[in-house]
Amino acid sequence: MSYLPEHLAIAENLTAATSAGSLVDAYAALNGHPRASVESAALICGYSCIATRNRRDSLNHILAQVSEATRRRTDGFGLRDIAH
Repeated sequence: MSYLPEHLAIAENLTAATSAGSLVDAYAALNGHPRASVESAALICGYSCIATRNRRDSLNHILAQVSEATRRRTDGFGLRDIAH
């Protein structure tokens, strides 16, 4: 799967923020971007996404993972490693 450069940039900013433990920066990395861009960036970082028509439900699902990853100073792949 190929991603747009903007999705990769969002993912880099998100990973930097969660690894640094900055929830404010992690949320800022996602804020203001279209849903498709946020979901693509989340997938790049190893987070899961849900199939829903409701943007709020989709974003809440991602933000819950981002919050936990930030607390643990990791990314989505790191969360998966912790879970196993």
